[in-house]
Amino acid sequence: MIQLSQTKITTWQQCERKFQLRYIARQGWPEPPFALDLAAVMEQGEAFHMLAAQSYLMGDGFAFDPADLEEPVAGWWRNFIDNRPIPKKGQTARVEATLTANLTDKIKLVGRLDVLFLGKNKLEVFDWKTGKPRRESDLKADWQTRIYLALLYQSRQILGAPELAAEDVSITYWYPREPKKSVTIRYSEAWHAENWAELLKLAQQMEAKLERPDEVWPLTTHLATCGRCPFNAICGRKPEAEPESTGEEAIDSVPELSIHPDL
Repeated sequence: MIQLSQTKITTWQQCERKFQLRYIARQGWPEPPFALDLAAVMEQGEAFHMLAAQSYLMGDGFAFDPADLEEPVAGWWRNFIDNRPIPKKGQTARVEATLTANLTDKIKLVGRLDVLFLGKNKLEVFDWKTGKPRRESDLKADWQTRIYLALLYQSRQILGAPELAAEDVSITYWYPREPKKSVTIRYSEAWHAENWAELLKLAQQMEAKLERPDEVWPLTTHLATCGRCPFNAICGRKPEAEPESTGEEAIDSVPELSIHPDL
């Protein structure tokens, strides 16, 4: 069974052949090593996620000395201590909770939540983002948002909230560098109907491909995306030149993409 995450959906939409090589054929993933600055940012993001998890699991009994933290993690931690989300009365916090839901016989939707505030009248997930704050419209369209909200609503019965309305389900992207710019996105019945239908359609398309294991799945028509793909030599693609970038966008996004890779 394929466990479908936001990373896998994005890969599928980028290039079905890449998806086949990575997740079906289990071809090695020969990614080049990260530059030192990107590797450092990844470590900082992972460190903050670990500290935030400890704060809910251990209360004030931290297994570290905050004075030992280096910047920027030290600053993120100070912001977190001063502004961190607190469960409301009747809510409990679940750290690193994994939710799943079957889409088809062979494909299961899965998401791992940084922290879930669980109550009979409200389900709230908080996701730590150590990069720069993003616009609400972009976050709302992101597959992470759509998957997490869909999983929360689909799982309401096993989470002990069977009567919960979709409007009482939310995700908050919480930015330790700028907590006041954190963004909360609420679900709705209409959005869930549309969202779940599209997820089912994607799963059915994938399952149809899985029934033909010897078939070579189609390559992307956007050659520029082949430039950074580790499989371009296997596919025989000559990638087009990609637009120049300062790398700032990559640095800001790397920590979040690497916390739970290929879930």
